[in-house]
Amino acid sequence: MPGFKFQLQRSGETTWFAVAVAQVTPVEITVIPLEAGKPERIYIRAMLLKNNDPTPAPHAISFR
Repeated sequence: MPGFKFQLQRSGETTWFAVAVAQVTPVEITVIPLEAGKPERIYIRAMLLKNNDPTPAPHAISFR
């Protein structure tokens, strides 16, 4: 069954970690800041899954 895997990377870091897996959209993802009340930049990427296997390269979107 097709689905999506969402990963997050914080600005200045090199590691991506999974934050959600979904089979329908929209998907709501809550990210708690490292320091309360301070803004931070994060990167989110989504991978299309087919039979739980990633299809080609993830797509990155930047939010502030």
